[in-house]
Amino acid sequence: MFCHAFCHVFCHLGSHIEVPRDEPPVMVRVDGGVTEGSHGAFVEDGLLGGGNPDELEAPRLTLILSDPFPTADVSGPRTSPDRPRLPTTRLFESRSTGEHPHGATIMHATLSLAVTAAICAGASASTWDRLLSDSSWYVPRENLLAYMTSTTSFIEPPPLVLWDQTLWSLGDSLDGHFTGSAQATFFVTPEFSFSSTTSIVGIATESGQIRMRFTSTSDGSTVIGVGQFREVDGATAMQMQMISGQAGSAYTTHWAYMLSYDPKTFTPPDPLPNGDLISMEWAWTLGTTWNYQSDQLFGPGGVGSFTITNYRNGYFWGAGTGPDGSSNESFTLLGSITPEGNVLFNVLAESDSPTLVTLAGQVTGGPLDGCMVLRTYEFSGSVPAFGPEGFADLVPQPPCAADVNDDGRIDGVDLAAVLAAWGTNGQGKFDADVNGDGIVDDQDLAILLGGWGTCE
Repeated sequence: MFCHAFCHVFCHLGSHIEVPRDEPPVMVRVDGGVTEGSHGAFVEDGLLGGGNPDELEAPRLTLILSDPFPTADVSGPRTSPDRPRLPTTRLFESRSTGEHPHGATIMHATLSLAVTAAICAGASASTWDRLLSDSSWYVPRENLLAYMTSTTSFIEPPPLVLWDQTLWSLGDSLDGHFTGSAQATFFVTPEFSFSSTTSIVGIATESGQIRMRFTSTSDGSTVIGVGQFREVDGATAMQMQMISGQAGSAYTTHWAYMLSYDPKTFTPPDPLPNGDLISMEWAWTLGTTWNYQSDQLFGPGGVGSFTITNYRNGYFWGAGTGPDGSSNESFTLLGSITPEGNVLFNVLAESDSPTLVTLAGQVTGGPLDGCMVLRTYEFSGSVPAFGPEGFADLVPQPPCAADVNDDGRIDGVDLAAVLAAWGTNGQGKFDADVNGDGIVDDQDLAILLGGWGTCE
């Protein structure tokens, strides 16, 4: 599936809506299809949606704000009683049935573009002030895993496992603007560790997006963290993703659900390894190849590709190629995907002194139709800045990937083999691990059912 600009959906229905090109990207879900474009919010008959789009009851159109990490979904059935009604401006209405370019049907769509300021940016970010002011935060045990790499390649030598316990101490927060300090302790082994101390300047928007700048107290270097407030097991967490370090030394990437605590009554957990794996929703990306259109990496209209060769606990790494002569003709990549699909994507060109390029965004879809929208980001003063969006499309599995017995058909025999090997590595009479990620699960079943019938 190839990603298209936001306005293409509307053009296809016979109308064109101009949207600002310097705003954060948007993902548009149309009956399971996805396209991307610029900033906007969609409201159907004045109903503002929220939550995980996969938990909504058959929305026909879903736009996901990604700033550059997604925060809000605007979608859902017309009869949703719990969603607030907001004033909208009617820009386009269609009573005809259309076809999405990728086969998704658009049935009698009624489109309204919200102009309420609360949707687009939020008039005030004071919602989070009480939670942030004079608070302390720590990394729970299941999120202690981090990875360290060299600054010339993310795969050679392979990333080194670390355990990172970072403690934040925040001061006053006013309208979402806050400051504080951070103490990070990185454990290579339980006996060997090193630490760093940084100052914090951060912003939390009304919709719960977070942007933080960490400045080293020793050398003045800065790191930008991106995140989102999330509800995790009944507690409000700060989901954060970042990569830190300097050229010539090492890079460390980490994602975590930061939880608040009272230092007087609670001691954060020791940095010991935890065997529980999380963010397994995206384990299907292991072994996948993606086509990636990015002006930022490859020049205007440039298209490259990359393959994810490793995946663990939400972290991934691999290698890719760009157009001949581009600055990223050959590169390695390292990043993380949260359970909700937020992506941190870091690139190092293969050269003697490569420059780190960091992007953030969202992944959506599955092993048949995966798609990412990614943008560079900065934190200049109190204003987030964004680079042009780039789109990565999953290269589909070969048509006969699920023909595990190699008889030219994907049928009940293949289905029986997959079900018999469920939860294993699939290595038996037939190789039932269709997508090659090391486990036979629902991702393999989805590929099998999607290719049902005769294959060539």
